[in-house]
Amino acid sequence: MNKARQKLYTSIEIAPKFADTGRAYLDGLAVTDSPASLGTEMLTFSAQNPDASPLKARKSKPDNLFSELLEAKLEFDEIEETPGRFEELFSRIAELLGATKEKDKPVEIEKPETDDGKFSKLNDAVGALASHAAEQSRLFTSIEEAHSSLQGSFDKLSADFNDLIKRLGETQDHSQTSRPPVVGGDGAVLTAY
Repeated sequence: MNKARQKLYTSIEIAPKFADTGRAYLDGLAVTDSPASLGTEMLTFSAQNPDASPLKARKSKPDNLFSELLEAKLEFDEIEETPGRFEELFSRIAELLGATKEKDKPVEIEKPETDDGKFSKLNDAVGALASHAAEQSRLFTSIEEAHSSLQGSFDKLSADFNDLIKRLGETQDHSQTSRPPVVGGDGAVLTAY
């Protein structure tokens, strides 16, 4: 359109006495091929006149350009999850007991050998499992206490906020002038405030 010299000027139409108020009103705004209003200039864009660009303050360097919105395709890589401590301990205990687990089948335990070395390893694994369970219990207790504290704070803030909203709704704004009372024919006040 610019090469064809079309839509290069802005024009406005103003109603000087809008709705009998005595005030002016912007009645129309257009982009035209020739100037239809006095004092209009041909539209120029920031690439031609970079110092007049309204986006100049947003640029970190004067030579930077803004581009159009481009859709970006995001691709995510699959991440293999590593087993947690509990699953690792369970597999170690199952291994020590001679257990095998196939997909979609229950755990089958072979008859364990009565060997002091295997019993010691099993004892260590059960101890590690108990230690992990105790650690999880401590973490759960601390999280539960933190949640309880946050819930109490939230409840107090929520009650304070609701009380503030109620008080603000009932408070008169003294910066607003009161409406004069309207009296009826016998001098009685019919409306107030």
